[in-house]
Amino acid sequence: IIVMNVSKEQSPKVIAAMAINSNFKIEEGRDPDDNMVINFPSSFSITNFRQEIAKAVIVSQASPSRPDGPSKWIRSYLIAIKETPPESSVINNAGSISTFDTGNNEDDDLLVVLSTSQSETASIASNINETGMLLAAGEDTAPELARTDSKTSAQDNFVESALLRDERIGLMMQEYEDQFTDVDRIKVVTCTWNVNGQLTTEDLSEWLRRDDSKADIIAVGFQELDLSAEALLQLKESSRAEEWIKLVDKHLPIDMCKVRGIRLVGMLLLVYVKSYLRDFISEVHADHVGTGIMGMMGNKGGVAIRFKLHLTTLCFINSHLAAHAEEIERRNQNFKEISSKLFSRSSQPLSVLDHDTTFWFGDLNYRIIGNEALVKEMIKAKQLEPLFKFDQLHQQMNAHKVFQNFIEGPIQFIPTYKYDPGTNNWDSSEKCRTPAWCDRVLWKADNLNFTDYRSHPSLLCSDHKPVSASFTVFVKMIIKEKQQEILHEVIRNLDKRENEYLPQISLSQQEFNYGNVKFGVPLIETLSLVNTGKTPVKYSFNPKPGESSYCKPWLHIKPASGTIKIGKSAEIKLILTVTGESATKLNTGEEKLEDILILHLDAGKEHFVSIAGNYLPSCFGVAIDTLVYIPGGIRETPISDLLASQDKKSVTSINTSQMFEKVAHPDKNVSPLEIPKELWLLTDYINVYCTEKEGIFTESGLDIEMMHIRDAMDTITFPQDEKFSALSVANCLLDFLDAFPQPVIPYAFFQKCIDNYHNFIACKQILQQIPVCHRNAFKYVCAFLRKLLQKADKNKLDAKTLATIFSEVLLKPSPIVKKKQISSRALEQIKRKKTGFVGQFLTHEYDE
Repeated sequence: IIVMNVSKEQSPKVIAAMAINSNFKIEEGRDPDDNMVINFPSSFSITNFRQEIAKAVIVSQASPSRPDGPSKWIRSYLIAIKETPPESSVINNAGSISTFDTGNNEDDDLLVVLSTSQSETASIASNINETGMLLAAGEDTAPELARTDSKTSAQDNFVESALLRDERIGLMMQEYEDQFTDVDRIKVVTCTWNVNGQLTTEDLSEWLRRDDSKADIIAVGFQELDLSAEALLQLKESSRAEEWIKLVDKHLPIDMCKVRGIRLVGMLLLVYVKSYLRDFISEVHADHVGTGIMGMMGNKGGVAIRFKLHLTTLCFINSHLAAHAEEIERRNQNFKEISSKLFSRSSQPLSVLDHDTTFWFGDLNYRIIGNEALVKEMIKAKQLEPLFKFDQLHQQMNAHKVFQNFIEGPIQFIPTYKYDPGTNNWDSSEKCRTPAWCDRVLWKADNLNFTDYRSHPSLLCSDHKPVSASFTVFVKMIIKEKQQEILHEVIRNLDKRENEYLPQISLSQQEFNYGNVKFGVPLIETLSLVNTGKTPVKYSFNPKPGESSYCKPWLHIKPASGTIKIGKSAEIKLILTVTGESATKLNTGEEKLEDILILHLDAGKEHFVSIAGNYLPSCFGVAIDTLVYIPGGIRETPISDLLASQDKKSVTSINTSQMFEKVAHPDKNVSPLEIPKELWLLTDYINVYCTEKEGIFTESGLDIEMMHIRDAMDTITFPQDEKFSALSVANCLLDFLDAFPQPVIPYAFFQKCIDNYHNFIACKQILQQIPVCHRNAFKYVCAFLRKLLQKADKNKLDAKTLATIFSEVLLKPSPIVKKKQISSRALEQIKRKKTGFVGQFLTHEYDE
């Protein structure tokens, strides 16, 4: 049973999971809301039920956002399952729903989800808490993995009850896992294809290993499903994914059912398993990361699905990394960003690299270094092994710069890119790309045997050839009789020697000082924990009294919870990154880089870890009406004096222009600049060196280079030559505009702007109402973009693309509005209106 809060004031949130070993009668209620109801047996105590909920095992405290109604989506899903005739489905009495009042809070409704299979309810709970929905926005619409109803034995009930009763029992059982488990062989097939925005009528059977009856798991990854401008800008939902899903379903081996599907713009990942495995799959999660500029462009990035099969964790990542032969560092950066961000927003502690078995595949875009004619000659002569030495991915992995600890099978097929679509001929276009092994499959695991790795040149619709690989994975299975024997022994030992089994750990250090900290530059320290006791340790970080979060917003703890076996250790990454969210108060000195972390041990004592650092002031995160009063570099201005001169009022209530007149020019009155000089520095640099660069404002810059650009902005030491790349300077401009505590179009005018986006005269009238320094900044940015569009034949930009990108940083709803639940359709409409408003000033000259 799962209990969820579905109050209209909140998004669905799992409160508890518990086992009730009683028979329930489910029937349709006649209450006004037409809910499903539970009829408990007369011997069942409702009061005890409420008490059990209060004591139940917490599944997750995540509170995902869901734009639609609070419970309709989950209700319709489960009722649909219940109403499926048993004879036509593998599902039997799968579940039902009831609204149940606990009496704890009159404003809260509880959604009770019942199932005869505890694994199914656990899966539903984790899906809800990880994604906020059973099928997250941007995913395919195929149903979740169906599970066969199985009768729970008394043995299973005993194990489940024991594990729920005392968490220490579960932890101790992990220590003896090898004694009650066996190994099963599972055949896994991974498939990847960049389809170049095309559809096909070709037979996909060979690629999807349809004739391979031994395939137990098949993971299918696509890139570039839809190359339309609206899809890349995420202005509309694309139907292309559904069409490809139908093709995959048609050509799969028989008896496969889908575990999960997830999509991000042109990337799609589907994972299927043989039906006999479905009852043994749990903890299914999916996530995506966009690596396009500021995460707005979803054409590059990664999508992932992870789950547990028996006792083995598996993770599948499909990615599309940065293009062009020279962009090696950007591809390496993409890998680091995807691997660090995937599942970082979820409650499950495993990162993508922490699973027992991880498969990473897709269009990784690494090229072959060498002359095009010579490369083709070596391919024709079948000199693939010597040619592989010039493969960029091979070189970067050997240098330990990317995909550390990953392995790739021997490549015995010719490069998979680039072909004339519809043929097996190399690219004959004007660009005449050098052939490359762009499409790859890698893995990180100690529990598998590699089988084969091949391309499929018979599929012709794309400029890439699809690739597949197969493996034998060894997964751990529970031997139930052995498990019960060991469980009895564990319980007896815990009861006899309870005091001896108190958790104990040692910490590598309890004080961390990060030294000088710059805006946007992550600094990482490692906290090592060693289990020195006689029992496994479960740890987590707890919030301080009166606070909702266990750490400050500029700190990220990974993982924030976990388990350490006896005599083993765990490494926790403490990642400090100052972004626009926290930079404003750190710049003024209103807050400092100081925090105390509370490390909690279940059934044990708490440890305290102190965090400190010295933040170097930056123009990023400073208000526009403040920057126009700073004559030099911000690090030369004693900003920390500001609060002292204003009796330490909140920075949002301070008259910043008066403060900077006093601090920066104590002896005379000085007029403010028309726009922040940092804005002029960036746009002027682009105007001089970068207007013809293709990819500007659509592809992200390099982190290391952007750090140097920010330093130059903060010290007003911008170079007088072409030192920085166009992509990095453009990325910094967007970051700079995005970091203002009050956007260029202030929050108070957001609704007026989107209400009048279609009327240029009304748009101009709204601008006349905003503060002068904000209006000047908006006019200047729009004039700069109009000038950039004059070189559209070179930079390949258009007004709609620029309007879509810049509307995300110039025109933003207030943080209060962002927290409201808004449907995906409404969000799409708002995005179009924002784009329309900014677009008015890119297609019209603006004068007052």
